[in-house]
Amino acid sequence: MEYYKYLDIDCSTVSPKLVKYVYDNYTSLFTDQPSSSWKAVNTQDVLDKVPELMDMFAPLNLTIRYLAFFITEKQKGTIHTDADPLSNCRINIPVLNCEKSETRFFTITEEPVMAKQDNGIPFLMINPLACIQVDKFELTRPVVFRNNQPHQVVSFNEVQPRISCTIGFYEDLEFLFI
Repeated sequence: MEYYKYLDIDCSTVSPKLVKYVYDNYTSLFTDQPSSSWKAVNTQDVLDKVPELMDMFAPLNLTIRYLAFFITEKQKGTIHTDADPLSNCRINIPVLNCEKSETRFFTITEEPVMAKQDNGIPFLMINPLACIQVDKFELTRPVVFRNNQPHQVVSFNEVQPRISCTIGFYEDLEFLFI
């Protein structure tokens, strides 16, 4: 199985604007959602302030449905599968301090358990002792990945926080793996 694929999309103008968005919205992202790595945002607000996001995906005929920021200072995240009823694949783009970090993929030998982050976003938590790592990528450029497969973010970067933007689309992203 192909768990991810790097995309030939330039995010060099978008990433700094997303950094600015994160810091301009510090209260809603960090104070209102203090202990969750998944930071829910108003997608339309982000698109209004960073319209280049829509331009970035126009050549692929993709329409953004929602986006969120994944912001963490942890070295090792929880091994999990996203309980996302709207997508099996999403596109992640690096925003800040994503170099020297990996998204790891696993096969599992026992069933995951439904859990919720502090902000109410559900996910399927997986026992690390029931996992075998099978692949990984470093988020150095846009990537399509299978969020319905067990995965974990691990950072070796001394500079924190690590911020990525994860984007769901109306269209099925399977064609990007071809």
